[in-house]
Amino acid sequence: MGEFTHEALLRELDEPNMYLLWTIDEIAAFLVPFLGLLLFGHMLVGLGSGLVIFQVYRRIKRSLGGSNGIVEAYKYQLMPTNKKAGLPNSAISEYLT
Repeated sequence: MGEFTHEALLRELDEPNMYLLWTIDEIAAFLVPFLGLLLFGHMLVGLGSGLVIFQVYRRIKRSLGGSNGIVEAYKYQLMPTNKKAGLPNSAISEYLT
């Protein structure tokens, strides 16, 4: 994998993982309605609704600041937490050691 410089490591942490052309949350925005309606035998309706929800989610995500926008901050706040340890401050991308 090679050695990371400090800047390369921070860039890797700030950018979301991509699978083909999409992030995991964009894939989930498509697959959840598609697979849900596929279970009930409505493949074409599931495909159409999955594509519509995917496009709407992607536009909202990009219009509100991309991968570091309001949508990501909201998902961070909804993430399950360990109440004893708490969450680190999400505004700080680099901690001094």
